[in-house]
Amino acid sequence: MTFLVRLYREIWGRVISATSLNEETHNAYRKLFVFFSLLIFVPNLMWIHQIPDLLFNPPKLSFVALFSGFPNYFFLLLFHIIVVFSLILIGLNKYKREVGILCFISLIVLSGFKYSFGKIDHIILYPFAVLCLSLTNWRPINSTQTKRSLLPIPGETLLAIFIGFGMFTAGILKAYNWVDFDTEYSGFLGWFYPGYYNMGRTHLFADVIFYLPEILIESLDYFAVLFELSPFLFLLTGKKTFWKIWVVLACFFHLSNTALLNIPFTYHLLVFLLFVLPISLVKLINNISNRVFTYSIFFIGFIQIGLLIAYEQPMIDLLFADSQSRIYIDFILWLLVYLVGLWNLIEIFKNRRLSNTHV
Repeated sequence: MTFLVRLYREIWGRVISATSLNEETHNAYRKLFVFFSLLIFVPNLMWIHQIPDLLFNPPKLSFVALFSGFPNYFFLLLFHIIVVFSLILIGLNKYKREVGILCFISLIVLSGFKYSFGKIDHIILYPFAVLCLSLTNWRPINSTQTKRSLLPIPGETLLAIFIGFGMFTAGILKAYNWVDFDTEYSGFLGWFYPGYYNMGRTHLFADVIFYLPEILIESLDYFAVLFELSPFLFLLTGKKTFWKIWVVLACFFHLSNTALLNIPFTYHLLVFLLFVLPISLVKLINNISNRVFTYSIFFIGFIQIGLLIAYEQPMIDLLFADSQSRIYIDFILWLLVYLVGLWNLIEIFKNRRLSNTHV
């Protein structure tokens, strides 16, 4: 029993050590999260009230199955407004835990109706990021200002576990179907061809796939499987640098999916950004005037609410309505997050080299 207790504490100690962040990083990330959530990630689900109930087909185990059909305009507008005001209050550093949990619930409710057509998607990490960080009041768990934490571990550690679990489950399915040592079948091309010919995913570097050799395309299957099965190995090293390396690889993975398959998973970029913020960028963000930040999020938030009422769409979807322009925006966003991650790694190795020269 003593051995099991030691093993349990060792495992948790390693995972927490690899993922925990300081208060300055939490504060900077909270501002970035709120600003870009209001600017880019406000839900675009007002259209649901126009869908006939004949198409209502929610998963059997979903809470949405309790409804007899799609909600009306005012129901959807209310939950969109709750999300916007919750984000504003988080940005203002007010009632972060309470409104964060409310924001999470609102996002889940809206997502439940979005996936009531017999199909689901992969945006769950974004609302989980809101929930995990709200449970510890958007601060380190050992902060003197984190009172009555609802978690025994840091919120970012729980989020990292969710990331690892999501990737691992995806990798298990791919390992079963893709690792076949058969060059005549490619799991990657199984995604590529239907998207390219049936769904119009022909933008960015999609045409490059036709010129790649078979052996390289086959290797993409194995790389994807190995990568998606690996996050817990990096977490269990107990090293922040190793976990950051995996997150940067994850950013490159999604950047490549966006460029080649036109599948962006854009909601994930704010989730990964938490773990790769460079110290210099953290300082820069924290030095921004609180007044400027407050005016900015109020301005963006009220514009978004006005657009939702007038046009039933948030800003990003009105400005970039066609799929081609949106995929280019998603590609630029992933590229920026990937470059920020590289910046963070360069900063770490540079500081390590400087410290070694002074020893």
